[in-house]
Amino acid sequence: MKAEPLETQRRLVGLRLRMADAEIVTKYVFPFVDSTWSIVFTVVDGMAVAPRVLRGSPELRSGVLIATEPSSALEPLTTVPVKDFEAVVHFDPWWAFRGVAGVDRERIDAVLATNIAGTFNHEGATYKLHDLGFDPALKSLDAVIAKDPVFRTVSFRKGDIDLLSLRKPVRK
Repeated sequence: MKAEPLETQRRLVGLRLRMADAEIVTKYVFPFVDSTWSIVFTVVDGMAVAPRVLRGSPELRSGVLIATEPSSALEPLTTVPVKDFEAVVHFDPWWAFRGVAGVDRERIDAVLATNIAGTFNHEGATYKLHDLGFDPALKSLDAVIAKDPVFRTVSFRKGDIDLLSLRKPVRK
C-alpha cells in the first residue's frame, strides 16, 4: 500500500490562504503542535500584517490553503496566553519570528522557545531536524524528518520521539 504524501513545513511558504470572505497572501504558515502530535493552532504570517492565529488548521489543496472560517477568525497573536506556548512546538528553519514586527518581546521569546529547528540527540545519535511532515488535511503531525550525521533522511513517527524534548532554551 502506498503511503499518502505528507505536506511539509518547507512547502508552507508564499501560499494563498482562501477564507470564507477573503484571500490572504502569506509569507509563512506555522502549525503549532502539541505532545499528542495534534495541530492546536496555526500562525499565519501574511504580507503587510502582523502574524495572526487561526485555531485549528487550514487544509492545503492544490497549492492553496483553504479555511472555512471568515477572515475575522484570524486573531492577534496576543490572544494566545504566553503560558500556552510551553505546551507546543513548531518548526521554523528560517527563524522568521526573530524579525517580526507588531508583537511584544515576551511573546516573541515564547514563540522562539517553541521552535525545534536545529540539532537533537536521540538514542545516542545526533540528528539535524530537516522538516515536519503533516497529514494531507493539516490536522496532525505525521513525521519529524531529520538528517543523520552522514545526511541520510530519517523519519520519526509518533511514539518514536517526544516532541517537547526537542525544544531548546532561547538565547537572549
